[in-house]
Amino acid sequence: ISRCYQLPASDLKHLWNLKSLSKLKASHCSWSGCSALRYIGPVECLEHLVLQGCLNLVGTSFEPLKRLKNLNHLFLDGCSNTPLFDRGLISISSSLKSLTHLSMQNCVTIGESGIASLGQLENLEYINLSDCYGISGDGFRYWTRMNHLRVVVLQGCSGIHDQGVGYLVTNNPSIRELNLKQCRRITDKSIFSIANHLPCIKSLSLQASMGVTDAGIMCIAERARQMQHLTIQFCWQFGDESVIYLAKMPWLKHLDLLYSWKITDISIDALAAS
Repeated sequence: ISRCYQLPASDLKHLWNLKSLSKLKASHCSWSGCSALRYIGPVECLEHLVLQGCLNLVGTSFEPLKRLKNLNHLFLDGCSNTPLFDRGLISISSSLKSLTHLSMQNCVTIGESGIASLGQLENLEYINLSDCYGISGDGFRYWTRMNHLRVVVLQGCSGIHDQGVGYLVTNNPSIRELNLKQCRRITDKSIFSIANHLPCIKSLSLQASMGVTDAGIMCIAERARQMQHLTIQFCWQFGDESVIYLAKMPWLKHLDLLYSWKITDISIDALAAS
């Protein structure tokens, strides 16, 4: 029912009769106000809910979703400028124990209290917080029970700092894929934390991380021995020494060096011999 702009929220009560309905896609709908989702909450068989681009919601709209005990996929991408977003996350995080995938790209009103509340999602495997530039990572301090977390996407989270990355990787050694593209505040400190606490990481994206140098990349090369995909394009502070180390990584399959202005033929020789 995506983009069904004339469909009133109250008509969703007819879905209550569908006892086996597992997926509802309601992207870009025009429902608004605190009670916008009140008729979705009783559809307790739902496992997959898409509310992407529903721009008129408020954080308190989310509260009825806590009844969806079987929900495993929730998409809130593009719910930008949603007031009281943190309050909404706090109201549902303790109830959605089955949630494995959560995507909130460009939800720019998320703050640290909302991020902290997500630490209650004990079965979460995948989270996308791309372009949520209002978060710093301090809320990751409370992600201490997410033993199944595998993929974390923080692309474009320009407020993320080294300490936030440190909290994330220290508390969640299960992470296998970490996207930090355009997180411009991070430095080698973040890379040292990743290398020390995520020895089994397989994919790392560091595009445009200006504070990453040879020291950080060499640390990754020495300790992340299962790395398969590494993106370090636009990281201008490293050179041949790093690439020589990377060429010796046993599992590396994909290496993105776009705009690596300091490397020379020495790097090409090392890669050719790999």
